[in-house]
Amino acid sequence: MDKSTLDQLTMSLKDYNPTAYQLMGTVSEAMEKVGLLLLLLFMGLNLLNWHQQLKSNGGELTLQLWFEEIIKYVIAVFLILYLDELFDALTWLFNVIIKVISKTAIKEIKNEVKFSWTDLNWASKAFLETVYNCVDFIGQISTKLLILLRSFTLYTYMGIGKIVVACYMMDALRPICLGFLKHYAAAALQGLILVVVIMLYPAIVTDDLLTVARTGAWTSALMAIGKGIIYIIMLFGSQRMAKSIMQVN
Repeated sequence: MDKSTLDQLTMSLKDYNPTAYQLMGTVSEAMEKVGLLLLLLFMGLNLLNWHQQLKSNGGELTLQLWFEEIIKYVIAVFLILYLDELFDALTWLFNVIIKVISKTAIKEIKNEVKFSWTDLNWASKAFLETVYNCVDFIGQISTKLLILLRSFTLYTYMGIGKIVVACYMMDALRPICLGFLKHYAAAALQGLILVVVIMLYPAIVTDDLLTVARTGAWTSALMAIGKGIIYIIMLFGSQRMAKSIMQVN
């Protein structure tokens, strides 16, 4: 793993792109006011709903019901006011884990597989080299793009989060809030999965896990190309894997 890739994966959102972080911070502050208004609205609807149900059944709002509403309100207010700090803490935690597991594995992935070009004409050799270099280039670009996409997702969640967590107040809407928090955790977890995939690829290249009975220049080159394609598939599957672990769609 080259150090620049590790640095990008372990950067805080503030360090990765200060301009985007500041912009989403401004959006988040505006959403905080909207979230608090939604919270008061949801609390009023909850109390009205309880009042109507108890009135139809000949009951009244008890101290226990008031206590339950207050607890939900306090939790929702905490989430709205301190969501940015919670997101920063969660991102920091995954960054620390990434640094720990990759501490002894900071090495550049060159993907230089030695081929045997015996019995190959110049056209075949040029074709195989071109295809392999294209796959290798796509793999490197895909890594950078996925890191960018992950950061873009985290910035977006940061911007809209405070109006979503207000849904915690309503029993019917609470799964939306919990699902949103899981989605953020999945995006943060994707960084860890990317590191594992990037660290695993050199081991697959150097210690051939895809063995075939037939050997030769074409076989060697095609197997190397196949490994590169598998690497790209695993990179793009990191988001789906993270969501599967967090049990979100």
